[in-house]
Amino acid sequence: AMGVQLTRAAGAIPFMMDALAVRHSGLRELVIATPEGKAKSAAPLLEILQKDYASDVLHVVVSSTAQRKKLQGVVPWVEGKIAVNNQAMAYLCRNRVCKRPTADPAVLRKLLIEH
Repeated sequence: AMGVQLTRAAGAIPFMMDALAVRHSGLRELVIATPEGKAKSAAPLLEILQKDYASDVLHVVVSSTAQRKKLQGVVPWVEGKIAVNNQAMAYLCRNRVCKRPTADPAVLRKLLIEH
């Protein structure tokens, strides 16, 4: 039924496959919680998202208690996600069920691949 449209816009096929995969398995949530006021400490973890394609991941960086409280009404899955030992932590979840949080970019990459 969509053969003509796909022939005209073959570049759209990968996006359609992404949408199908998301429809089938759902979106993942990634919260990167930084120490209070240290948003830049999220950079090594965010770099993983920039290097590795993960179209099914919604992500947010939370860098203060006030920001977390504001976001909880709109993005409820930020609740309880905090920095640990003064390090930015990545919490990768699906349907609010999370893997063990990590501060290690290599571990985050592995979680993104296997989760």
